[in-house]
Order: sequence, then structure tokens, then C-alpha cells
Amino acid sequence: MDSRRFEFYIMNEWHLQQLSAGSSGRKGFGFILRNWKGTFKGAESCIFRISTAEETEALTVLHATKWDLSKNLQNLVIEGDNQAVIRYLQGKVSTIRWQSLSILEEVKKTTVNLVSFLGFHYVDRKANRVSDLLAKKGRKSNIITSWGDQAPSFF
Repeated sequence: MDSRRFEFYIMNEWHLQQLSAGSSGRKGFGFILRNWKGTFKGAESCIFRISTAEETEALTVLHATKWDLSKNLQNLVIEGDNQAVIRYLQGKVSTIRWQSLSILEEVKKTTVNLVSFLGFHYVDRKANRVSDLLAKKGRKSNIITSWGDQAPSFF
């Protein structure tokens, strides 16, 4: 699969792309849910006030995983552009800071409750432009903003 663009092969498969962005201490996050056809199905963005980019990525994937669980999604793939985080979640050797380890372990425990979870996939940052827009929007906000079946106008 080309990591620079969306490609959906399995009918009824859902893809959630997540990303964080920002400067030290004030980092926005965003994630977008698309179906197997690439159609927008939901999104969310907000802000975290923490120290490291890796910790923000870990919290973003945890928040996104809990969001997915609340939506009762099946056949879900969670995508991210932080190779260290994705490799760790895939059970591969990865160097992760201690601040992120407990968060990522909680992600692993949460995914056990997802029905037909298909795993974590790395995507190139170039394929994450929409999630990047959401993360930048989240960095400027102090509240969680969610979108349903209608995509935000700034896409």
C-alpha cells in the first residue's frame, strides 16, 4: 500500500488517521475517520498541554481509540505518522520515552475491546494533510470540536 495516499481495499473497513502538531507545551491534535471508499465519516480536534511531541502522539492515539470504541466501529485501522509510536503499538522494537509508555499500554488494552480491530499502520506525513489541518485547528482551541457526517468547511 502506498503510504502517501488513501487506498481502501476491504469493504466495510474504516480508517482513522491521527496527528498532533504544535510547539512545546501547546499541542493540538486531530483525527479523521473515513470509510473504505474514502468518504468522510467524522473528525475531532482539540489541544493538549504537555511537554513532548511523542507524548502528544501517544495521547492522540489513545483519545482516538477511545472515540472509536464509543462509536462501536468494526474493521478499524488506526493510522499515524509517528514511526516510533506505530512500531511500538505493532509490537515491534521501538525506542519510546518513559512518559509515553503507560499511555501506549493503555491504547493496547483499549484496542482489545474494538470489534475486528485490524491494527496500526504507519502513513507518511504527506498523506496526513487533513489530520494536520485538524491538529492546527485544535491547537488554537480550548475545547474539543467534533464533526459528524459533514466535513468541516476548512478542508
